[in-house]
Amino acid sequence: MADTAQTHLSSGTVQGLDYVVLGVASCFQRDEDGRLREVLVAEPVPAAALDCLAQERRSTSYCLLYATTYAEVVDNGIPTLPADVFPPGVVLGEDFVERLQAAARTYRSKPQFRHIPLPPGLHAREGGVQAPFQR
Repeated sequence: MADTAQTHLSSGTVQGLDYVVLGVASCFQRDEDGRLREVLVAEPVPAAALDCLAQERRSTSYCLLYATTYAEVVDNGIPTLPADVFPPGVVLGEDFVERLQAAARTYRSKPQFRHIPLPPGLHAREGGVQAPFQR
């Protein structure tokens, strides 16, 4: 029984070449004066959420979606966003690494979601896809 549990646990380990999708969401936060200000937040996008975006064709708070590998954004447990892809000032969402690992496992279990056709309004850009801001 212990061998089975160990095998299950190790198969859930995220590897460097595991596929992940990151989204940059346009969010709002109150500043010290009580005014709302826009904050761009990088967060992992699980397979089901990406499928929903493609199927439902709904507006989204994402202004950028970027498909890459786990190793490109996490090195020795430290997250680093590629500066040539992400806009300056983007902050990482809460529990970023743990959520990225969970999202990576969703693409491993549903590899067909790696090839979802882009809905209208999303267009390819080098290294990823970009959605226009919905203001």
